[in-house]
Amino acid sequence: MNTSSTQINSTEIIRKLFPESVTGIILPIDDYQSQLHPDEAKIISTASVKRKLEFSTARWCAKQALAFQGIQDFPILSGENREPVWPKGFIGSISHCKDQCSAVIAKKSDINSIGFDIEKLKKLRTDIAKAICTDAERDWLSKQSNHSYDNLVLTIFSLKESVYKCVFQHQQVKLGFKDCSITPNLNEHTANIIFHQQVISPDIKLNFLISGNHIYSSAIYL
Repeated sequence: MNTSSTQINSTEIIRKLFPESVTGIILPIDDYQSQLHPDEAKIISTASVKRKLEFSTARWCAKQALAFQGIQDFPILSGENREPVWPKGFIGSISHCKDQCSAVIAKKSDINSIGFDIEKLKKLRTDIAKAICTDAERDWLSKQSNHSYDNLVLTIFSLKESVYKCVFQHQQVKLGFKDCSITPNLNEHTANIIFHQQVISPDIKLNFLISGNHIYSSAIYL
């Protein structure tokens, strides 16, 4: 598989969303099962073919990102909540959508916690805003007549996914969709966040980027 063009695009996206101390990679979903450690392969031994492709691509992305940080051949297993378990002294985030997988990695000495999410742009079959958006977010959506409603809802959804990963990684707190309100800044590609339940570290920086047919979002707690 020729990934040269994807690698360049991957680097550009990561650099726009994260500080220089974060390394990451985004790849098309493919079959990387031959690259899995035996203990990683056990995790998906009974999974569907689709899940095996997603998992193996995500692990390969993570290992490439770790290699940039000087960590080679580390098996990335799963914790009690299916979260990836990183090497001591590192934090990271994995995401996938229908056709892409990604992983971002950083040293704990540089960043406390990060979250990353990818969503493929699409026409929503149902208005998921009713399930994922707070009243404040739905009010904001109603005022954005110059932009695609579905894209805006997916942007909020993606940002929340990044926030939830970031908060869980740092505090082991599981947030629900309506435990925070996010207001994207469509000009700056940043977002403001208000938490509706107490979190220890609410000072999280949010960024997002629409590139091609995908939305990429990041949550960073420095």
